[in-house]
Amino acid sequence: MTSFSLFTNNLIADEISSFAYFIPQIDGICDKCCWNDALKIKYDFGYLYFKNDFAKLYILIDVTADSGKDRSPARPFCEDYFELTFDWDLDDKISKNIDRNYTLMCSSCPDSCALVYRYYIGVGFFSGTYYSSGKVMPGFGSTIMEEKEHRFYEIVIPLFEIKKEPSNNISYGIKVVSLNPELYFESPPRFYTDFTSLKKITLASYVKELNLVYIIGSRVMYVNERQLEMDTAPFIYNSRAYLPIRYILEPFGAYFEWNSRDLKLVVLVSDKIIEMKIDDPFAYVNGKRINIDSTNKNLTPILVPPGRVCIPLRFITNTLGCKINWNSREQKIKIFYKFK
Repeated sequence: MTSFSLFTNNLIADEISSFAYFIPQIDGICDKCCWNDALKIKYDFGYLYFKNDFAKLYILIDVTADSGKDRSPARPFCEDYFELTFDWDLDDKISKNIDRNYTLMCSSCPDSCALVYRYYIGVGFFSGTYYSSGKVMPGFGSTIMEEKEHRFYEIVIPLFEIKKEPSNNISYGIKVVSLNPELYFESPPRFYTDFTSLKKITLASYVKELNLVYIIGSRVMYVNERQLEMDTAPFIYNSRAYLPIRYILEPFGAYFEWNSRDLKLVVLVSDKIIEMKIDDPFAYVNGKRINIDSTNKNLTPILVPPGRVCIPLRFITNTLGCKINWNSREQKIKIFYKFK
């Protein structure tokens, strides 16, 4: 039986991951607002971004060195690919059938790419291929650090696949390959055989409380004193403060389902299921029909550019049980919430 006694908290991490207040959509588009607060690590090929919530690790491999000549990968594996190795038990050596190497497998790029992994079964030797419970999507376009179109990879990996409690650390090596244009990068060198130089990061801890700050007319917001940028600024409408619902609820770990045909939004957040419809003054919270605003039936969810659902702030804060402070002189909104 393999012992995990070396899997301890005394590993000294080089970096600390960012907590995923805004969860990236793994869609090959690279929504910049979801990655601009992530841990950014510079390499010769470009940048590697990390952020995590309590269940998943989100990774952006940003290949800014790519000149973008060939955007059509070959089959069944992409001509242009990455490999991520994780020292699963953090013992600085290859552990048979424990440590994993992730890559992507494609049957029809980019729509049918799958995230797969192999177990190390020895120095430089691997098991057969297994499908991950995570997801990968290659993208081609501009990113945070490079407006010129180039390759990038968005990845999500469930934490149970790469770490074991109680440690909050991970140890990894990375390889990025492109055949056209030619690019080969590996860090650390020979990580297939030597785990002692793998880079170490600490995963961000799950937050216990939220302090959110918004300013009317400003796209800058603060989550637990971290400055972030929205693509839609809060505004006053019918004497009420309206905010884009995504930037209110994603820090709570909300999940959204949007029906563009019926203009209907379903939000799963905390122990609540909230259903609402554009221009409808009523919403449903856990099946109970309530007014968006009990004093003004003209207040409804509305849709504003670039396609954001905006909602009266007090509806959300009252529904979730948040404390709210409004500074009329500074037009500043402060929201406080403590997770149960």
